[in-house]
Amino acid sequence: FLPGLGAGGAAAGLLLFSWLGLPLLGGRTSLLVLLALVLAVAGFLQPSGSGWKREWKARLWIVLPVLMFLGGLLSPGWSPGVLTSGIYRYPAMISARFSSGGDFLEFRRAASPIYFHHGASGTIAVERGTDPGREGLFLTVDGTVEENWSTRILGYALTGHIAMLLRPGMPIEPRVALLGMGAGVTARSILLHDPASLTVIEPEAKVLEALQEFTDLSGPLLESPRIEIVHADPRNFWILSSAEFDVVVSRGPEPWLVRGGPMYTREFFRQCRKHLTPAGIQVHRFPLAGLTEENLKGILQGFLQAYPETVAFEMTDRDILLIGSSAPLKFSLASIQDRIRAPKVMADLSIIGVPGQNSILGRFLAGHEDLDLFTAGAAPFTDRMLPTQDLPRNLPTRETRDLMSRMDGVGKRILPFLAGFEEREKQGQTMYGLAKTLILRGANILAEDITEEIERLGFGERAGWLHGQLALQKGDKDRAFDLWESVLESDPDHLDSLMSLGGYFQDFGLYNAAEPYLARLEQAYPKKSLAQFYHGKNLYYLLKDGASEIALKKVLEMEGTALYPSSLYFLGMLAKRNARTEEGIEYLSLYLKRAYGSGQLSLLEASTHQTLAELYRRLDQPDRAEQEEEMARRLTESILQVAGDGTDE
Repeated sequence: FLPGLGAGGAAAGLLLFSWLGLPLLGGRTSLLVLLALVLAVAGFLQPSGSGWKREWKARLWIVLPVLMFLGGLLSPGWSPGVLTSGIYRYPAMISARFSSGGDFLEFRRAASPIYFHHGASGTIAVERGTDPGREGLFLTVDGTVEENWSTRILGYALTGHIAMLLRPGMPIEPRVALLGMGAGVTARSILLHDPASLTVIEPEAKVLEALQEFTDLSGPLLESPRIEIVHADPRNFWILSSAEFDVVVSRGPEPWLVRGGPMYTREFFRQCRKHLTPAGIQVHRFPLAGLTEENLKGILQGFLQAYPETVAFEMTDRDILLIGSSAPLKFSLASIQDRIRAPKVMADLSIIGVPGQNSILGRFLAGHEDLDLFTAGAAPFTDRMLPTQDLPRNLPTRETRDLMSRMDGVGKRILPFLAGFEEREKQGQTMYGLAKTLILRGANILAEDITEEIERLGFGERAGWLHGQLALQKGDKDRAFDLWESVLESDPDHLDSLMSLGGYFQDFGLYNAAEPYLARLEQAYPKKSLAQFYHGKNLYYLLKDGASEIALKKVLEMEGTALYPSSLYFLGMLAKRNARTEEGIEYLSLYLKRAYGSGQLSLLEASTHQTLAELYRRLDQPDRAEQEEEMARRLTESILQVAGDGTDE
């Protein structure tokens, strides 16, 4: 009886403090209350004495818990900044930035989260990032970034967009389930596609409370008539619910985290499949940070065993998206194009740097058969065998990039998953654009698959250019040049061949060799910002400042800086070279503003800050010069740090 009573009491206490203590009192006060209760109960259960001993013992066990509780309240409080630092998640990034643990703790103690509360399942915080390239609002759970509104929004937003763009054709307005609200990035991108309903299964009430901090960015999501919030653990929801959905979007925390592991098992994926309509899809995103190749194969194998049809996409260079279905996966190019053309969707995709369908399909990694070959012999992760908790600090810093490189070579065919257009010209044009995107990503085997189809359709010049690009990727420069020159013999104004030959020589600093091709390019396409930019850039290096400036200013007139923001950089450098200091500052400042807005920062931006410092010293403004030098230093450190640790947040 007593063991059972003890077990029941422990379970009741755990539930009581999880549901009431932590959310209402916070972690520190809850712990003090718990310790006080333990002392009080221990005193009550002490063997009773007699006389004055019994009386003093009773008083002692009443006074001790009270004194301990009061002493705890008067002791220094816990630092929210330290509690939400994620030191267990980002050790490489922290060690690269701080020389000692004391420096790190001092920095985090000064941090002041915008929102900070203990929830039933974790410590929820919202922080504002200020480091170069990391500006924005971040939602963290126990210090791990759950979702963020920043320059690193791409993976989160694209998860929702891909789910809705690649969904089955029917119904027109799908019923969607999203497992976890996060900061509202994925939810918002789904709602832009006007689903019939969006059911968000969120286990932590404090996450929904923190969502108000993101309202200026996400809009009032919870006020949407299409959205329904369910307070439940996703796995428990699947067990108790009979609801069916056309699309299920899941994106658990890192697989090696205790709270993330159960969302990467074969049983979890099978639970999701049971709640899909016959042609429905599950879209599951997961980060590679902290995973070994064995971990990756275990996750993939679990998904493959849950779904007879599977494809994988590369979201960013740090995370992967899996799509599974019971029905054959065939993505309609016409449907994707129509869905992207919706004004709200097109505007949002443009903001995150995904201008069209090729930017979506160009992320294709592999289909079911190729994934099965890649994971052959791997044991799937199950509820009895969760991913091992290999912390990132225990892995080589290059591990994430190596895993993505391995995945890049897995896929051999993409055509079986595409449903094309009936019109031959439209089909050829779309396939050509997709092949170019795949080559740019380095997915040459998949590009060859598309190139063969273009050749079969009878587009010889397009196929010839693609074969040249593929030859160059294989290191056969002479064959590439011959193929491109052959295309130019039949079409002297072939844009891509002129650009490839001129661009190749320009990239290697052979500006005189590049000039004939880029001059022909500008002459043949005077209204294309691409032609003006690359020729203007080449003229800059040839020291033909006047002609270079004319071409680059045409890019601005064509509003081509969205595609070629470096035109601002070269105009700034031309102004500097010709002693037009204030004009140089204006152009270079505009260039940096666009660069920071895109989130794609490199050492060129750090160098631009340094150039601005020189220009401000010319104007005898040492304070501004020092500010720019400090920005150059901080940005350089940040870029080198990210390059070294491979972290994804």
